Amino acid sequence: MSQKRALRSFVPPPAPCSDHPGTTIVTDSVTSNGLSDFIAGLGGRHFRYQRGYKNVINKGIALAAQGIDCQLMMETRQGT
Repeated sequence: MSQKRALRSFVPPPAPCSDHPGTTIVTDSVTSNGLSDFIAGLGGRHFRYQRGYKNVINKGIALAAQGIDCQLMMETRQGT
């Protein structure tokens, strides 16, 4: 199977916002307003937190412990 054909047949998994409307997505503090708009457009909430993978993950865990639906935590990278 060619690489192009394999890519065309790939079906991505559903986004967290479609399976969990209103979910909170935690990212590091350097994410753009465009990402916030994108998340809101999908029906989610954007929570910016401190930089650092562990900080972002721990914040998501803390939010979930408080009863806030938090399906995704991610750190972004600045372009080099």
